[in-house]
Amino acid sequence: MAMASNRARVLPMLLAVAVLLLEQIALSSADFPLGGQATVQLPPAPCQPGFAARAVVLDAHGHRQPAFVAAVSAAEAGAGRCTCSLVVLLGGVKVWASDHLEKFVPAALCRLELTEGGQLRLTDGAGKVGWLSGTAGQGVKALHLDRKTGNLVLLDAQNCTRWQSLDDPTDTFLRGQQRRLPVYLIAPTTTKVVSSVFYSFELDGDKIAAYVNFGETRYSYWELAPPANRTMASARLNGSGLRMLDLQGVTVAQITPPVKKPPVSFLALGDDGNLVMYYYDTQHQKFRASYRALGFCELPLSCSVHEVCSSAGKCKDFSEYADRPPARSGNASCDKACMVHLRGVTTVLRTSSPLTNVTLRECVVQCARNLSCNAALYVKDDAGVVAAAEHGVCSHYTLTAGAREVTDGSRRYSYWVKFPAAAAGGDEDDDDDEDEDDDSFPGKLSTSTILMICGAIDVVCALVFVVLVALYFRRLRKLAGAVDRVVELQEGETEGAGEQNDTRQ
Repeated sequence: MAMASNRARVLPMLLAVAVLLLEQIALSSADFPLGGQATVQLPPAPCQPGFAARAVVLDAHGHRQPAFVAAVSAAEAGAGRCTCSLVVLLGGVKVWASDHLEKFVPAALCRLELTEGGQLRLTDGAGKVGWLSGTAGQGVKALHLDRKTGNLVLLDAQNCTRWQSLDDPTDTFLRGQQRRLPVYLIAPTTTKVVSSVFYSFELDGDKIAAYVNFGETRYSYWELAPPANRTMASARLNGSGLRMLDLQGVTVAQITPPVKKPPVSFLALGDDGNLVMYYYDTQHQKFRASYRALGFCELPLSCSVHEVCSSAGKCKDFSEYADRPPARSGNASCDKACMVHLRGVTTVLRTSSPLTNVTLRECVVQCARNLSCNAALYVKDDAGVVAAAEHGVCSHYTLTAGAREVTDGSRRYSYWVKFPAAAAGGDEDDDDDEDEDDDSFPGKLSTSTILMICGAIDVVCALVFVVLVALYFRRLRKLAGAVDRVVELQEGETEGAGEQNDTRQ
């Protein structure tokens, strides 16, 4: 009886061990081993438009739909070139790529290989390396694809991770992934409005935010901060949305779709700068959006840098919002530094360190004198505070992007641009030999010009110099006067609107 009882207990244990071994064998057989290669042959140069080819490296078919697939991908990228990359696909949608930031252009073929030394790399088959994992000599034994999260992992003999795609994020956050902060997603823009622009979605301990980056300058256009005195330590995407967690794993902040949909599959930073969550429509076998963080006019480059996004979602030229044409603003030379007020306009862009406790005139004049400033936004302080009625917050911008109509009826916003040429490029037309103290005002004369006119007649030279300086400062007063007149008009309209509201009451 005792032996039968022991056999009855041991038999289920043996079966469980056998199942685990079979699972391990199946897992190992699906891995990409040392010495493995996957190759895509490229067509003869030039690469023809529309060319695309893939060679599957690893797949997770049979686990769930949509399933993850790792593949070597070659595709036409313009100018007769073909690019080569290692990609992870989910239901045919690219959710990770080795060439997200730097493209690899091979000559004749695109080959992925896991060397005997443990280096995973992309080559052209002739010695040129376009991408590598940096794991040579670390005991790597295989490349593995996580069926649940889509994470590509290089494992050693002890199944320890030596490299993973999770550490090289692109523009996508996949369901089931949990990442320690900070995390940065980057998406290049396809717009031709402004060159060298890219978007970034940055998750830090104190806030998460989306930025548009232009050279060394960047502006946020969407932000979410946790409650006071709470710090975020990690981010996790599950079926209900993105959750920001503290060190104890407690949810501090979250982003969820407004309407209940099937489970979220991934979050992506689009090439228009929007944050979008997608779910899988099993009936039509395609991904659909369940959440978009921003509307069309809330995007930083929804319109060009010389246009305003209207409340109807249309792009209109600055001239349709200008208080008056520049030529009639009291300054005939408006080609370089004429500040023009755009009525009823604000911007979605936010600077990291705006000026506070300044007047509208100070805000506008400082932008006019700054060669790198092409737009200024002034937001009046709370009108209920008497001491703050004439002061507010001032932001200066290199880009005139993100302009949109004020939709809440508020008169606190005052948006100004350098009209018309400076909005596109700042100091491109300035001479290199101008004085270092050039305030960028129209009509300023250089010292070298004055010296050439003067010649050797010292007395006449002095008189001419005095007259020119007087004319210059007169021009400055005219510009300041023009700004003051527009400011007074704005303030008068605001006061008039307030009196009408009081009368109606």
